[in-house]
Amino acid sequence: MKVNKLIPKIEKKTLFLASHEIHVPDLPGCYVITTMDDDILYIGKADRRISERFKQHIKNKDKKSITQDGLGYYFYYLVLETKDCVDVENSWLMFFQNYEGRLPILNKINSPIY
Repeated sequence: MKVNKLIPKIEKKTLFLASHEIHVPDLPGCYVITTMDDDILYIGKADRRISERFKQHIKNKDKKSITQDGLGYYFYYLVLETKDCVDVENSWLMFFQNYEGRLPILNKINSPIY
């Protein structure tokens, strides 16, 4: 599934490279790791700083390895208020799961619903 199908839409992105960490904000929000063709590999949220989650994922061998769905190339992000992060992440995960019949390949478990 392509990232442009998600609602709310994500308009900000950077390359999924350590050198691009400076482009990721120190604000809460949700984010998506995609292939070069914008196919979704991972959906996540950051209750405090998207930049911290970016750094964690860049250091994670699984997130930087090639998968059967492709290799992480872009990091899309949407700045949100902390109170909205869980709802947006869950809606994106549910939409992806309904569309593809599974979670994104790099999401190991579904986020808990609060």
